[in-house]
Amino acid sequence: KGTFRMNSITSQSDVTETFYLGDFLCDDYEDEIERFKEAVLEINTLISSFTTSYDNAVMWCGYGDEGKGVCLGFQLIDNGTLHQVQYIDEKTTNLNDYKEKAAILKKEGIRIHYADIDNYHRFVKNNKYKREKEWRLIHKHNGRLNPTKYGDRSAAYHEFKFEANKLKDLGIELISVDLGPCYTKESSPFPLLAMSIKSVFGHKVVVNRSRLTEADIQKIKMNIEKGL
Repeated sequence: KGTFRMNSITSQSDVTETFYLGDFLCDDYEDEIERFKEAVLEINTLISSFTTSYDNAVMWCGYGDEGKGVCLGFQLIDNGTLHQVQYIDEKTTNLNDYKEKAAILKKEGIRIHYADIDNYHRFVKNNKYKREKEWRLIHKHNGRLNPTKYGDRSAAYHEFKFEANKLKDLGIELISVDLGPCYTKESSPFPLLAMSIKSVFGHKVVVNRSRLTEADIQKIKMNIEKGL
């Protein structure tokens, strides 16, 4: 199809992500009406997530169809920008000083909002996600979004058209496609698949297989089931 889909930030599977920093610091969105208003304001903010830990068994299990999917590799072009996600250890972070001050004032009937929450709330997550080493691409879309559903979850999205391997509006270009360690080898001969990818995106795109094995994926799946 030659398109790249970006979902609205309000369509994330974890709907608390956008509000995490405000919730943590000062119960910013304790009022459900205020939370809804903030979500509506964010509807045209599109998001895509990337990682520097791409050929990783944990990532394949969580985001690559348990190793049966593919991993797309991108690099920045022109004025493209990614934002590195910062992870908070709630037990040790210096932000606890601000959290405590907000809690004290709340007991006195005074609610406060830290202005910088608005600048950073899209790029801060709980430390339990630290191993994902996430970077985020944010794009403000001015047009209409398309509705869809992922299972039982409603979502809104926009698709950007590739020019060869480039997405100029987003400042990124596709440079590689890696097949997952559990990718079914019988579904398509590797040379034919590589040729098909290059026919759509050009010969600059490198096609490889993951360096991991199905055994690596099975080990991670067992650890997840055991809660490790």
